[in-house]
Amino acid sequence: MIEWRPRRLVGVAVTSAAMVGILLIDTTLILSLIDRPTSFTCFLLGFLVFLSLAPLLFLAYRIYQLLTLRYLMDRDSVTIACGGTRQVVPLSNLSSVVAPTGSRGKGLSELPSPKLVWLGCWLGRSQSEDMGPLLFYATEPPKKQLFLVTSSSAYALSPSNPAGFLAALESRRQMGPTVASEEKITYGTLISLPFWRDRLAQLLLALGALANAALFAYLLVRYPTLPRILPLHFTAFGGVDRIAPKEQILRLPTIGLITFIANALLGFALHRREPLATYLLAGTGLLAQFLIAIALLHIIF
Repeated sequence: MIEWRPRRLVGVAVTSAAMVGILLIDTTLILSLIDRPTSFTCFLLGFLVFLSLAPLLFLAYRIYQLLTLRYLMDRDSVTIACGGTRQVVPLSNLSSVVAPTGSRGKGLSELPSPKLVWLGCWLGRSQSEDMGPLLFYATEPPKKQLFLVTSSSAYALSPSNPAGFLAALESRRQMGPTVASEEKITYGTLISLPFWRDRLAQLLLALGALANAALFAYLLVRYPTLPRILPLHFTAFGGVDRIAPKEQILRLPTIGLITFIANALLGFALHRREPLATYLLAGTGLLAQFLIAIALLHIIF
């Protein structure tokens, strides 16, 4: 088996620079929170930092994909390794191979590209009228990519030595396959978890997160107008048996956040074996936000 690799330096550098840029923005936002009076502005700044976690994780995974991207060629197939995925393309299934200097209907530079691509990173999926589904596993733009075309899909590659790759590919096609294989894709353990296809579990967790964010937002909107001392606990008969500085009321949505995170992590860990446990934990986390909301309203009003 021969291993071919693409040029990765540009893609990794650009993606890393984007991550650094987001981290610098996050650092600026966090520093701006220091000594700032507690208010709804604090919530917005903190929420922006929270939202930045998604693009940071996405960019980190892109770097992982770029660093692991390679093309493995044996007598029977080309296996594309990218992150946690393995795409097998049998040589017997190839209907044509489009070299970087060739064309097929449209110019290669005019082929539809995936939605999220940038310099040095052409990973993803699109659709072509001529080739059908296009799966991009490349670090070069389409005009420099090599396309393996089958009856069902086309795969865009960018080996650093395309001439050598094509020569090795052609010699193996002429020899013919030794065993029958099928065009297939396999995913790593984390990517293949059934949780990513469970819309109910995802919905319950999303509602819990939104409910907790709403708690923080509402409390911080009202916070500047609250009295300095608040009643925080009541007897069974409605009498006040504990008062404290208003800063302590922030503990309530914080407890809700901790409860949500703990339930979400435990539910994610249990989902593969016990999906029902995930639903119960996510539902409990959501219920906790409503109970805390009732307590907050009782204290404030």
